[in-house]
Amino acid sequence: AYIIHPDLMKLTEIIFKNIERQAELEIKFSDYIDIESKKLPQEIHLNLRKDNKDVLVNFRYKKLTVNKNIKTPFRIPTKYQQIWP
Repeated sequence: AYIIHPDLMKLTEIIFKNIERQAELEIKFSDYIDIESKKLPQEIHLNLRKDNKDVLVNFRYKKLTVNKNIKTPFRIPTKYQQIWP
């Protein structure tokens, strides 16, 4: 199921259900902010439910960058071998 905010016209919730495995994943997007004239969620909440157990993960972004190159503070070792394409 997908739920769209009527004013923002943005996703606010996605629910995936696996009936066979009795599992559910719920993703909620909230606290939309303007970034370079785009509305983006500042918070994302994940709830994975299986066998009456929940795993909750909450993300809150303090800084969002859109369409800009960024530098990452690591490099891939020369001995690294890719295990799938």
